[in-house]
Amino acid sequence: MPGPTPYCTEAELEAVIGRRNLLAAAPDPDTRDAVDTPAVERAIAAVSSRIDGWLRTRYTLPLADVPEALRRAACRLVHAELVDAGTTSDLIESRAADARKLVEHIGAGRVRIGGDLDDDGTDQNASTGHSRAHVARRRVSYGRDGLRGVV
Repeated sequence: MPGPTPYCTEAELEAVIGRRNLLAAAPDPDTRDAVDTPAVERAIAAVSSRIDGWLRTRYTLPLADVPEALRRAACRLVHAELVDAGTTSDLIESRAADARKLVEHIGAGRVRIGGDLDDDGTDQNASTGHSRAHVARRRVSYGRDGLRGVV
């Protein structure tokens, strides 16, 4: 059985959170000015596995193309995974919580990233090649006209 879909790389993580933050989150035990690559790879695998769990019911994995919104969310979750729970700042935790919500919304179908399954199980968006997130909302209208016939 293949491993989880890698939703980000160390280079993408560094691009999102910055070199200084990556060094602070995963310093090499031998050289403080180098990144502990094995620790970063373990964190990416752990977060990717979690994301796969959220997306598995709605998408065929691995995704052919990881959308930028999902990649950035993965980076935020990896950053929080790397930072020791006792030293995690409110900003890191807040960004990770927002990323977690986004991925959960994608998995639940409240946010679309392309490749969503229709009610009959067919994948109507797979051939479009779109990888941007789309938010779908239903407009609910309350008032005398909107409730006519209901009450």
